[in-house]
Amino acid sequence: MTQLLLISVMLMLQVKGIQGQTEHLYKKLGEDVVLSCNISFSTNLCSSVNWLHSRNANPATELVYGGRVRLGSAGASRLSLSRNCSLLIRNITAEDAGIYTCRHKTRPNLNVFLNTLGITSSSPDDNGRVILQCSLSGYDNVVCQQSSIFWKNKRGIVLLGKGAEFEYRGQTNCVSALAVKHRSENNQRYSCILFKDNEVKNSIVYKPLFTGVSGQTEHLHRGVGDDVLLPCRAKSSSSSCSDVNWVYSRDVDDEVELQVRRGKVDQSSARVSRLNVSRNCALLIRNITDEDAGVYTCWFKDTDESDGDVYLSILKNLPVHNFIIIGGAVVKVVLMFLGVVAALVCLCRKRTKGN
Repeated sequence: MTQLLLISVMLMLQVKGIQGQTEHLYKKLGEDVVLSCNISFSTNLCSSVNWLHSRNANPATELVYGGRVRLGSAGASRLSLSRNCSLLIRNITAEDAGIYTCRHKTRPNLNVFLNTLGITSSSPDDNGRVILQCSLSGYDNVVCQQSSIFWKNKRGIVLLGKGAEFEYRGQTNCVSALAVKHRSENNQRYSCILFKDNEVKNSIVYKPLFTGVSGQTEHLHRGVGDDVLLPCRAKSSSSSCSDVNWVYSRDVDDEVELQVRRGKVDQSSARVSRLNVSRNCALLIRNITDEDAGVYTCWFKDTDESDGDVYLSILKNLPVHNFIIIGGAVVKVVLMFLGVVAALVCLCRKRTKGN
Protein backbone atom coordinates (compact mmCIF):
# COMPACT_ATOMS: atom_id res chain seq x y z
CA MET A 1 0.00 0.00 0.00
CA THR A 2 1.46 3.31 -0.98
CA GLN A 3 1.88 6.10 1.53
CA LEU A 4 -0.71 8.22 -0.29
CA LEU A 5 -3.30 5.46 -0.13
CA LEU A 6 -2.53 4.85 3.53
CA ILE A 7 -3.05 8.52 4.38
CA SER A 8 -6.34 8.53 2.46
CA VAL A 9 -7.56 5.49 4.39
CA MET A 10 -6.58 7.11 7.69
CA LEU A 11 -8.51 10.25 6.85
CA MET A 12 -11.59 8.29 5.84
CA LEU A 13 -11.35 6.25 9.03
CA GLN A 14 -12.02 9.41 11.01
CA VAL A 15 -15.48 9.70 9.48
CA LYS A 16 -18.00 8.30 11.89
CA GLY A 17 -20.91 6.13 10.84
CA ILE A 18 -21.68 2.80 9.31
CA GLN A 19 -23.85 2.48 6.24
CA GLY A 20 -24.98 -1.13 5.91
CA GLN A 21 -26.07 -2.93 2.70
CA THR A 22 -29.10 -5.20 2.52
CA GLU A 23 -27.22 -8.16 1.02
CA HIS A 24 -24.03 -7.80 3.09
CA LEU A 25 -24.00 -7.70 6.90
CA TYR A 26 -21.01 -7.00 9.15
CA LYS A 27 -21.63 -8.00 12.76
CA LYS A 28 -19.63 -8.38 15.98
CA LEU A 29 -19.27 -11.75 17.66
CA GLY A 30 -21.90 -12.27 20.34
CA GLU A 31 -24.53 -10.08 18.68
CA ASP A 32 -27.96 -11.19 17.52
CA VAL A 33 -28.64 -10.88 13.80
CA VAL A 34 -31.79 -10.99 11.68
CA LEU A 35 -31.41 -12.20 8.08
CA SER A 36 -34.28 -10.90 5.99
CA CYS A 37 -36.07 -13.13 3.50
CA ASN A 38 -37.91 -10.13 2.01
CA ILE A 39 -41.30 -11.80 2.28
CA SER A 40 -44.39 -9.99 3.47
CA PHE A 41 -46.23 -11.37 6.48
CA SER A 42 -47.98 -14.62 5.62
CA THR A 43 -47.92 -17.89 7.56
CA ASN A 44 -48.70 -19.80 4.37
CA LEU A 45 -45.62 -18.37 2.65
CA CYS A 46 -43.32 -19.10 5.61
CA SER A 47 -44.46 -22.72 5.71
CA SER A 48 -42.78 -23.13 2.32
CA VAL A 49 -39.55 -21.30 3.21
CA ASN A 50 -36.15 -23.01 3.43
CA TRP A 51 -32.93 -21.45 4.72
CA LEU A 52 -29.51 -22.79 3.71
CA HIS A 53 -26.01 -21.90 4.92
CA SER A 54 -22.74 -22.40 3.02
CA ARG A 55 -19.12 -21.38 3.53
CA ASN A 56 -15.81 -21.84 1.72
CA ALA A 57 -17.52 -23.48 -1.27
CA ASN A 58 -18.65 -26.39 0.93
CA PRO A 59 -22.02 -28.02 0.26
CA ALA A 60 -24.89 -25.98 1.68
CA THR A 61 -26.39 -27.03 5.01
CA GLU A 62 -30.18 -26.84 5.38
CA LEU A 63 -31.05 -24.93 8.54
CA VAL A 64 -34.78 -24.39 8.01
CA TYR A 65 -37.13 -26.63 6.03
CA GLY A 66 -40.80 -25.92 5.53
CA GLY A 67 -40.69 -22.98 7.92
CA ARG A 68 -39.23 -25.05 10.79
CA VAL A 69 -35.70 -25.16 12.19
CA ARG A 70 -33.99 -28.50 11.63
CA LEU A 71 -33.13 -29.76 15.11
CA GLY A 72 -30.05 -31.60 13.89
CA SER A 73 -28.46 -28.54 12.27
CA ALA A 74 -25.43 -26.83 13.84
CA GLY A 75 -26.48 -24.13 16.32
CA ALA A 76 -30.15 -25.08 16.06
CA SER A 77 -30.79 -23.89 19.62
CA ARG A 78 -29.80 -20.35 18.54
CA LEU A 79 -32.01 -20.28 15.44
CA SER A 80 -35.63 -19.23 15.02
CA LEU A 81 -37.91 -18.01 12.24
CA SER A 82 -39.88 -14.79 12.52
CA ARG A 83 -43.38 -14.20 11.19
CA ASN A 84 -42.03 -12.54 8.06
CA CYS A 85 -39.80 -15.58 7.43
CA SER A 86 -36.58 -13.82 8.51
CA LEU A 87 -33.95 -15.99 10.18
CA LEU A 88 -32.85 -14.94 13.68
CA ILE A 89 -29.44 -16.09 14.91
CA ARG A 90 -28.65 -15.35 18.55
CA ASN A 91 -25.14 -14.88 19.96
CA ILE A 92 -23.38 -15.30 16.62
CA THR A 93 -19.99 -17.02 16.37
CA ALA A 94 -17.26 -17.02 13.72
CA GLU A 95 -18.68 -20.32 12.43
CA ASP A 96 -21.96 -18.55 11.62
CA ALA A 97 -20.29 -16.44 8.92
CA GLY A 98 -21.05 -17.29 5.29
CA ILE A 99 -23.84 -17.12 2.73
CA TYR A 100 -27.42 -17.66 3.82
CA THR A 101 -29.96 -18.42 1.11
CA CYS A 102 -33.70 -18.00 1.55
CA ARG A 103 -35.64 -20.24 -0.87
CA HIS A 104 -39.32 -20.20 -1.73
CA LYS A 105 -40.95 -21.97 -4.64
CA THR A 106 -42.82 -18.87 -5.83
CA ARG A 107 -40.00 -16.34 -5.32
CA PRO A 108 -36.41 -15.97 -6.47
CA ASN A 109 -33.66 -17.01 -4.06
CA LEU A 110 -32.31 -14.29 -1.78
CA ASN A 111 -28.68 -14.46 -0.61
CA VAL A 112 -27.47 -12.73 2.55
CA PHE A 113 -23.72 -12.49 3.18
CA LEU A 114 -22.93 -12.53 6.91
CA ASN A 115 -19.45 -11.38 8.00
CA THR A 116 -18.33 -11.43 11.64
CA LEU A 117 -15.68 -9.42 13.49
CA GLY A 118 -14.05 -10.48 16.76
CA ILE A 119 -11.03 -9.85 19.01
CA THR A 120 -8.92 -12.42 20.84
CA SER A 121 -5.97 -11.74 23.17
CA SER A 122 -2.96 -13.76 24.24
CA SER A 123 -1.42 -14.10 27.69
CA PRO A 124 1.30 -11.56 28.55
CA ASP A 125 4.74 -12.55 27.24
CA ASP A 126 8.09 -12.11 28.99
CA ASN A 127 8.13 -8.44 27.96
CA GLY A 128 4.69 -7.82 29.42
CA ARG A 129 3.04 -7.47 26.01
CA VAL A 130 -0.32 -8.87 24.97
CA ILE A 131 -1.04 -9.73 21.33
CA LEU A 132 -4.49 -8.60 20.19
CA GLN A 133 -5.84 -10.29 17.08
CA CYS A 134 -8.85 -8.88 15.26
CA SER A 135 -10.34 -11.47 12.92
CA LEU A 136 -12.81 -11.10 10.07
CA SER A 137 -14.82 -14.16 9.04
CA GLY A 138 -16.90 -14.38 5.87
CA TYR A 139 -17.80 -16.75 3.08
CA ASP A 140 -14.15 -16.98 2.03
CA ASN A 141 -10.91 -14.96 2.08
CA VAL A 142 -12.02 -12.70 -0.75
CA VAL A 143 -13.80 -10.35 1.66
CA CYS A 144 -10.55 -10.06 3.64
CA GLN A 145 -8.54 -9.19 0.53
CA GLN A 146 -10.98 -6.37 -0.20
CA SER A 147 -11.01 -5.08 3.39
CA SER A 148 -8.59 -3.28 5.69
CA ILE A 149 -8.54 -3.93 9.42
CA PHE A 150 -7.05 -1.07 11.43
CA TRP A 151 -6.63 -0.26 15.11
CA LYS A 152 -7.39 2.93 17.04
CA ASN A 153 -6.66 3.91 20.62
CA LYS A 154 -9.27 5.55 22.83
CA ARG A 155 -8.14 8.95 21.58
CA GLY A 156 -9.43 7.98 18.11
CA ILE A 157 -5.92 7.90 16.62
CA VAL A 158 -5.10 5.22 14.04
CA LEU A 159 -2.17 3.12 15.27
CA LEU A 160 0.57 2.44 12.74
CA GLY A 161 4.17 1.39 13.21
CA LYS A 162 5.42 1.34 16.79
CA GLY A 163 4.79 3.54 19.82
CA ALA A 164 5.47 3.59 23.55
CA GLU A 165 2.36 1.53 24.35
CA PHE A 166 1.82 -0.50 21.15
CA GLU A 167 3.30 -2.15 18.08
CA TYR A 168 1.16 -2.61 14.99
CA ARG A 169 2.12 -5.92 13.35
CA GLY A 170 0.04 -5.59 10.23
CA GLN A 171 -2.74 -7.56 8.60
CA THR A 172 -2.31 -11.09 7.28
CA ASN A 173 -5.29 -12.37 5.31
CA CYS A 174 -8.23 -12.00 7.70
CA VAL A 175 -6.29 -11.18 10.89
CA SER A 176 -4.86 -7.86 12.08
CA ALA A 177 -2.43 -7.99 15.02
CA LEU A 178 -1.51 -5.38 17.61
CA ALA A 179 0.94 -5.85 20.50
CA VAL A 180 0.15 -3.72 23.57
CA LYS A 181 1.62 -3.29 27.03
CA HIS A 182 -0.19 -5.19 29.75
CA ARG A 183 0.25 -3.51 33.10
CA SER A 184 -1.93 -2.32 35.95
CA GLU A 185 -1.50 1.38 35.16
CA ASN A 186 -2.43 0.95 31.49
CA ASN A 187 -6.15 1.67 31.09
CA GLN A 188 -6.05 1.99 27.31
CA ARG A 189 -8.91 0.76 25.15
CA TYR A 190 -8.21 -0.37 21.61
CA SER A 191 -10.75 -0.45 18.79
CA CYS A 192 -10.55 -2.73 15.78
CA ILE A 193 -11.99 -0.99 12.69
CA LEU A 194 -13.25 -2.84 9.61
CA PHE A 195 -12.84 -0.64 6.54
CA LYS A 196 -14.27 -1.68 3.17
CA ASP A 197 -15.66 0.04 0.08
CA ASN A 198 -14.37 3.42 1.31
CA GLU A 199 -16.37 3.29 4.53
CA VAL A 200 -16.29 1.88 8.06
CA LYS A 201 -18.41 -1.25 8.16
CA ASN A 202 -18.12 -2.03 11.86
CA SER A 203 -15.82 -1.77 14.86
CA ILE A 204 -15.22 -3.68 18.07
CA VAL A 205 -13.51 -2.54 21.29
CA TYR A 206 -10.99 -4.50 23.33
CA LYS A 207 -11.51 -3.81 27.01
CA PRO A 208 -8.45 -4.61 29.16
CA LEU A 209 -8.70 -6.21 32.57
CA PHE A 210 -7.40 -3.02 34.17
CA THR A 211 -9.76 -0.07 33.92
CA GLY A 212 -10.11 3.04 35.99
CA VAL A 213 -6.79 2.65 37.80
CA SER A 214 -4.25 5.05 39.28
CA GLY A 215 -7.00 7.53 40.13
CA GLN A 216 -7.33 8.48 36.46
CA THR A 217 -11.07 7.72 36.15
CA GLU A 218 -13.69 10.02 37.64
CA HIS A 219 -17.49 9.76 37.71
CA LEU A 220 -19.65 12.89 37.79
CA HIS A 221 -23.42 13.13 38.13
CA ARG A 222 -25.21 16.31 37.11
CA GLY A 223 -28.73 17.44 36.27
CA VAL A 224 -30.02 18.77 32.96
CA GLY A 225 -29.29 22.48 32.62
CA ASP A 226 -26.33 22.47 35.02
CA ASP A 227 -22.83 23.63 34.16
CA VAL A 228 -20.15 21.00 34.69
CA LEU A 229 -16.36 21.22 34.89
CA LEU A 230 -14.57 18.03 33.81
CA PRO A 231 -11.10 17.84 35.39
CA CYS A 232 -8.13 16.70 33.31
CA ARG A 233 -6.12 14.21 35.38
CA ALA A 234 -3.50 13.60 32.69
CA LYS A 235 -0.08 15.09 33.41
CA SER A 236 1.83 17.49 31.22
CA SER A 237 5.49 18.46 31.12
CA SER A 238 4.48 22.12 30.81
CA SER A 239 2.06 24.37 32.67
CA SER A 240 0.34 25.40 29.43
CA CYS A 241 -2.96 24.02 28.14
CA SER A 242 -2.06 24.71 24.52
CA ASP A 243 -1.34 20.98 24.03
CA VAL A 244 -4.40 19.57 25.77
CA ASN A 245 -6.89 17.48 23.77
CA TRP A 246 -10.38 16.29 24.70
CA VAL A 247 -12.46 13.61 22.98
CA TYR A 248 -15.96 12.31 23.71
CA SER A 249 -17.80 9.04 23.12
CA ARG A 250 -21.33 8.12 24.11
CA ASP A 251 -20.07 4.75 25.29
CA VAL A 252 -16.68 3.06 25.49
CA ASP A 253 -17.72 0.94 22.50
CA ASP A 254 -18.52 3.97 20.31
CA GLU A 255 -16.30 5.99 18.02
CA VAL A 256 -14.79 9.08 19.64
CA GLU A 257 -15.59 12.64 18.64
CA LEU A 258 -13.01 15.42 18.94
CA GLN A 259 -13.99 18.24 21.33
CA VAL A 260 -10.73 20.12 21.93
CA ARG A 261 -7.60 20.07 19.79
CA ARG A 262 -4.42 21.58 21.22
CA GLY A 263 -6.22 23.78 23.71
CA LYS A 264 -8.89 25.10 21.34
CA VAL A 265 -12.49 23.96 21.02
CA ASP A 266 -12.96 22.05 17.78
CA GLN A 267 -15.52 23.74 15.56
CA SER A 268 -16.92 20.41 14.38
CA SER A 269 -18.13 19.51 17.88
CA ALA A 270 -21.91 19.34 18.29
CA ARG A 271 -21.58 21.29 21.55
CA VAL A 272 -19.04 23.84 20.35
CA SER A 273 -21.05 26.86 21.58
CA ARG A 274 -21.21 25.43 25.12
CA LEU A 275 -17.58 24.36 25.54
CA ASN A 276 -14.62 26.16 27.06
CA VAL A 277 -11.17 25.17 28.34
CA SER A 278 -10.23 26.50 31.79
CA ARG A 279 -6.78 27.58 32.96
CA ASN A 280 -6.11 24.18 34.53
CA CYS A 281 -7.08 22.45 31.24
CA ALA A 282 -10.48 21.27 32.57
CA LEU A 283 -13.37 21.14 30.11
CA LEU A 284 -16.37 23.34 30.93
CA ILE A 285 -19.74 22.36 29.47
CA ARG A 286 -22.55 24.84 30.01
CA ASN A 287 -26.25 24.02 30.16
CA ILE A 288 -25.76 20.26 29.80
CA THR A 289 -28.35 18.02 28.17
CA ASP A 290 -29.04 14.29 28.05
CA GLU A 291 -26.93 14.13 24.90
CA ASP A 292 -23.83 15.21 26.86
CA ALA A 293 -23.73 12.01 28.89
CA GLY A 294 -20.79 9.74 28.09
CA VAL A 295 -17.03 9.34 28.42
CA TYR A 296 -14.68 12.33 28.11
CA THR A 297 -10.94 11.74 27.76
CA CYS A 298 -8.13 14.26 27.94
CA TRP A 299 -4.45 13.92 27.10
CA PHE A 300 -1.51 16.09 26.20
CA LYS A 301 0.37 16.12 22.92
CA ASP A 302 3.67 14.20 22.86
CA THR A 303 3.28 12.64 26.29
CA ASP A 304 3.18 9.01 27.37
CA GLU A 305 1.30 9.72 30.58
CA SER A 306 -1.96 7.87 31.12
CA ASP A 307 -5.07 9.57 29.84
CA GLY A 308 -7.72 11.00 32.15
CA ASP A 309 -11.25 9.60 31.76
CA VAL A 310 -14.32 11.36 33.11
CA TYR A 311 -17.68 9.56 33.00
CA LEU A 312 -20.52 12.08 32.96
CA SER A 313 -23.97 10.85 33.96
CA ILE A 314 -27.07 12.99 33.61
CA LEU A 315 -29.61 12.77 36.41
CA LYS A 316 -33.07 12.24 34.99
CA ASN A 317 -36.38 13.03 36.65
CA LEU A 318 -34.64 15.68 38.72
CA PRO A 319 -37.89 16.93 40.40
CA VAL A 320 -38.43 13.42 41.79
CA HIS A 321 -34.81 13.35 42.88
CA ASN A 322 -35.29 16.64 44.74
CA PHE A 323 -38.51 15.34 46.26
CA ILE A 324 -36.64 12.30 47.60
CA ILE A 325 -34.00 14.56 49.15
CA ILE A 326 -36.63 16.85 50.72
CA GLY A 327 -38.62 13.85 51.90
CA GLY A 328 -35.53 12.38 53.52
CA ALA A 329 -34.86 15.67 55.32
CA VAL A 330 -38.46 15.78 56.60
CA VAL A 331 -38.20 12.21 57.89
CA LYS A 332 -35.00 13.13 59.75
CA VAL A 333 -36.73 16.10 61.40
CA VAL A 334 -39.72 13.96 62.40
CA LEU A 335 -37.45 11.31 63.89
CA MET A 336 -35.55 13.95 65.85
CA PHE A 337 -38.85 15.37 67.17
CA LEU A 338 -40.03 11.90 68.22
CA GLY A 339 -36.69 11.36 69.95
CA VAL A 340 -37.10 14.57 71.94
CA VAL A 341 -40.66 13.59 72.93
CA ALA A 342 -39.51 10.12 74.01
CA ALA A 343 -36.75 11.70 76.13
CA LEU A 344 -39.23 14.05 77.84
CA VAL A 345 -41.60 11.18 78.59
CA CYS A 346 -38.81 9.16 80.19
CA LEU A 347 -37.77 12.18 82.27
CA CYS A 348 -41.32 12.73 83.48
CA ARG A 349 -41.64 9.09 84.48
CA LYS A 350 -38.42 9.22 86.51
CA ARG A 351 -39.63 12.34 88.38
CA THR A 352 -42.98 10.71 89.12
CA LYS A 353 -41.27 7.62 90.62
CA GLY A 354 -39.04 9.88 92.74
CA ASN A 355 -41.99 11.74 94.19
